Amino acid sequence: LQLEELVDAVAKETCNAIPEAEAVALVHRRSGDESGFVLDGYDRAGDRFFRHAIAEGEGAAGWVMTKGQSRRIDDLESAEDLAIGSDGTEGIRSWLGVPLMMYGGCEGAIAVQSTRPGAFRADHQRLLESLGLQIAAALQNAHLYELAMVDGLTGLFMRRYFDARI
Repeated sequence: LQLEELVDAVAKETCNAIPEAEAVALVHRRSGDESGFVLDGYDRAGDRFFRHAIAEGEGAAGWVMTKGQSRRIDDLESAEDLAIGSDGTEGIRSWLGVPLMMYGGCEGAIAVQSTRPGAFRADHQRLLESLGLQIAAALQNAHLYELAMVDGLTGLFMRRYFDARI
């Protein structure tokens, strides 16, 4: 799968696996760029995807990535160590995020969100942690595929891409 297809599949399947999730956010490194992160999100109610840049260490997802630990927040309004709304959390009350471990370290996070306080339980956390292992492996493969098919300097497809397509 290419990166965009992977993100779409991950978001929808995560919402299906955790019905309490009203939105899913996948934070990962920009492809081919070691210094930037991107947040790919899916809003279940609007059935829409969105993407925006995110600074390293920003918001609840940044906390998860920095610490390399899962975090469940029953009410974001009472989370004193986080800036509400800094990472797309406007209106969100419950938040659950787990790190995505790749390349020997934490390279991203997957999070589910809800407008209801206390929406996520310990079993949701265990499920998301299991999904996180699979998502990290798939994301790593998608990044490697992109590196093999796209020239890093020009951004153009390489001959290998055209051979595979033909």
